[in-house]
Amino acid sequence: MFSALNRMKITTLLQLGFGIVLLMTIATATMGILQLKNIVQLNSELALLDDRSVKVNRWYAATDLNLNRVMAIAKSGNQADVASYLTQRMGETTKLINGLQKDLETDISNAEQKQQLERIAGARKSYIDTRKKVMDQLKAGTPDGLALVDSQLAPSADAYLKSVQQLVDLIDQESASFAGALQSGARQATWTLGMLALGAVLIGVIVAWRAPLCSALANAVDSLSIKSTRLCTDFR
Repeated sequence: MFSALNRMKITTLLQLGFGIVLLMTIATATMGILQLKNIVQLNSELALLDDRSVKVNRWYAATDLNLNRVMAIAKSGNQADVASYLTQRMGETTKLINGLQKDLETDISNAEQKQQLERIAGARKSYIDTRKKVMDQLKAGTPDGLALVDSQLAPSADAYLKSVQQLVDLIDQESASFAGALQSGARQATWTLGMLALGAVLIGVIVAWRAPLCSALANAVDSLSIKSTRLCTDFR
């Protein structure tokens, strides 16, 4: 490589070096622009995932709150005053739950998360059916009404809440995985841009070093040629 550079004229060498450095600078700038656009897009997607995570955690918290209210009513033996007070607040929370669930059903495209939504729907239906059955028994004043609260209503409520928690875990895992991939991509882009910039600098240094060397060699050759000519003239 160096022998080929030595055979080049200084102007040719400088032009070649400048051209290579220019190309690498263009490549670095292009890579930087593309990576920046990609990072902006990925950040937007991450923001959507974070918003989805907030919604599903709010859904879980609201569901847990309503289930505790139902258990309080059931443990009281479905007393009218307690039921009236808590039922009104349950209605407001239920509206929030339904709104969050509708948003998530629209937003979610992941197959596993969609399947979990179906499992939640099944667990919720089972819970609602069990709740109606137990509350009817409590209203009727049957002796085993309170026993059904612990044996049937509580397990059904726990299963419903756990199904929502599983969706929370799936969405949080997706967000964490996406954030990790985004950081890994950013690090890789940084290394790529750094290597391109380093390559451009090295080529510039090599050209800058070889050009004076070639010039010095040319001057030395010219000097030797002049001296040789003088010697020949003196001998004549």
